[in-house]
Amino acid sequence: MKLLRNILVGMLVLAFLGVAIYLGLKQGRPEQKPETSVTEEVAGLKLKKASLYQFEDLNYRFVIADIEVDHADTLQAKDLITSEGISLGKLEKYKNTFIAKDYDWNKIGLKEIQQSHLLRLFIPVLDSKLTKITLTSEKYKDLSLNIDLNIKVITDNKEFATTAKVAPTPTPETAVTPTDNTNYAIFELPNTALAQQIDGSEVGYSLPSHARVFAVRLKEANSKKIISAVLNVPTGERVNAEDASVYSVRYANLINQSVADNPNAVLLFIVLDQDRTIEMGNCSLTITYDSGESVEMNGEEVTQ
Repeated sequence: MKLLRNILVGMLVLAFLGVAIYLGLKQGRPEQKPETSVTEEVAGLKLKKASLYQFEDLNYRFVIADIEVDHADTLQAKDLITSEGISLGKLEKYKNTFIAKDYDWNKIGLKEIQQSHLLRLFIPVLDSKLTKITLTSEKYKDLSLNIDLNIKVITDNKEFATTAKVAPTPTPETAVTPTDNTNYAIFELPNTALAQQIDGSEVGYSLPSHARVFAVRLKEANSKKIISAVLNVPTGERVNAEDASVYSVRYANLINQSVADNPNAVLLFIVLDQDRTIEMGNCSLTITYDSGESVEMNGEEVTQ
């Protein structure tokens, strides 16, 4: 019995020792706190509004964009670069051209430093064929914003014109009128000057950089409706007039009209001339009326 009691006592002592050791180890071990996930705030741009402008006397299109900035409080316009490599902090060349054409730069209302997380940006667009332009930043590597250019194009320049700016619509009595010895006057427009009506909306008419836009105004104000026209250039190429959906920012298209109905309208021709060697005065014109009659004419080059 004494032996059995000693064994039980020994077992109890060992049990107490085991519990004491366990508790001691637990108290000495640092408390494990549950892991918490941290969501990183990512810088971003959100387009609130974009307007695309195309003026006949500017050699670039431009977008005025209102942009909301998320999680990038120090971002400024100067930190942004377009997909054409233009820094929005280096716009002096475009600003000077804008002002030289008697447009008021202050009327844009730029916000180049954030105001309530908003920026208003002036974004030049050089390539007339672009259908979107992208903004990125060296400061915020993951930041990117695409701006769709397949939107209504604003060609009316009154919004930014100064009071000194004179943009009259030429009349048949101006310098683009042919002399008595010729049938038409031909002059050149900037290749950014055209727009097009598609499904009731005005869109920019994209042309390659080597394309030239020739405009022809007829002298004789008859009532015959013109349905087609061909410009015969000295290279031997025959260039068809643009259809009635295409027009200049300043001039209406004469196709499907008569000179009597719209004496200020012109025929528009897109001529590809990489080296600009074609002399407009050496071209001739063939027009076809709705009666089926075709007439070949000679004209003269004038300055608009």
